[in-house]
Amino acid sequence: MLAFLRAGQTPSSGEHKNVVAGALVWLITQSGDDGLIGDRASREFLYNHAIATQALAEAYGSGIEIREVWEVIQRAVDLIHDARDPLAAWRYDWPSLQESDTSMTGWMLAALRAARDAGLAVDPVDILGGMSFLESMTDSESGRIVYLSIGGGSARIPGGNHAYPIEGAETMTAIGLLSYSLVAPQLSDVSTLEQHGDLIMKAMPEWKPSAKGNDMYYWRAASEAFYQSRDLSSKWMKRWKSWSKAMRTTATKSQCQSGDEAGSWDPIGPWGFAGGRVYSTAMMTMAWSATED
Repeated sequence: MLAFLRAGQTPSSGEHKNVVAGALVWLITQSGDDGLIGDRASREFLYNHAIATQALAEAYGSGIEIREVWEVIQRAVDLIHDARDPLAAWRYDWPSLQESDTSMTGWMLAALRAARDAGLAVDPVDILGGMSFLESMTDSESGRIVYLSIGGGSARIPGGNHAYPIEGAETMTAIGLLSYSLVAPQLSDVSTLEQHGDLIMKAMPEWKPSAKGNDMYYWRAASEAFYQSRDLSSKWMKRWKSWSKAMRTTATKSQCQSGDEAGSWDPIGPWGFAGGRVYSTAMMTMAWSATED
């Protein structure tokens, strides 16, 4: 749904409006009285909730004026508020077990930004808490943003994606930069933002599955981060254009061209084993969309 929305499709306009409208209705039916969208079938159920909340809020912000939809999103936002560690941000648990990580926090902040833009009630303390956590995850010397603790890297799961090196991608830095640019650019230090941008530019997108260098999760976050930051200065605009050129080349060369898979991307990357072809195609579509005005 987010991929369709990024491509300019809404529940009421566009060639694929029926798909978006159907997705909107389905997501609403997955909302419980407690506000949770989806269920607790996996440990990472709050990822589902955050992404669904963002999708619903962006769809609602496209011009839907239906009270029942507003109520579903507001309950979802209230749950995000309840799930935050009051001393930090978000991780896998609701209620919080007072643990936070950068990846989950990035999705939660994006959901809150979408809800705020759509006119929902968002507690500014939640945004401040999330941004303060990201600041605590930023290495003061390099400007690199990490996942759980300074000196660490992106998450890897033994038996799942442990073969994919964490070097060569600035995934958490990209998520942090995107969060700053989306919800609180005024809270960020200019010199630190420059460090973020420089680090990401050293890890450009390139389709190289044999070297296990594909990272669609990273590419989506970095593409959107540069898109959101491109008007900060001429230097940021240059970064966005350079990244966009590399991203479009990577996407074009790797997109499946025939058979039932035509138009999609193979789920080759650290999280392909978990998300499959729909995940990989959604991530690449969002990344590609962020390379265009």
